[in-house]
Amino acid sequence: MKFFKVFVVALLALFIGCSDGPETVAVNAAYAISHGDTAEFMKYIDADESEKSQIKGKLDIMVAGSVAQVNSMGGLKDVKVIETRSQGQYKIVTLEETYGNGKTQTQELRLKEKNGKWVIVL
Repeated sequence: MKFFKVFVVALLALFIGCSDGPETVAVNAAYAISHGDTAEFMKYIDADESEKSQIKGKLDIMVAGSVAQVNSMGGLKDVKVIETRSQGQYKIVTLEETYGNGKTQTQELRLKEKNGKWVIVL
């Protein structure tokens, strides 16, 4: 019985530790933008549903422009986290994006924890 309790506690700790951290959210958002998936990108931003409906059109335009740029560079091949640093209540995640033409680009995303989830602050 004691083994079972220890096993359950360890399993819970594993699942709790597997929640998406700021780095995972930043990488997922970068891939969503590069694939033109505005709906997926919107899952990662700090906005309630009414705010999201108000900014969806602008995000569609932004994402479409990003897709065109990414496609002109041969597509997004890889995204790596270069650095994560704290800045008050925020985490600043620096990403390096590698494109099909071999060029790389870095970008920083500012995230905060909101209701137990990491979200991108626009």
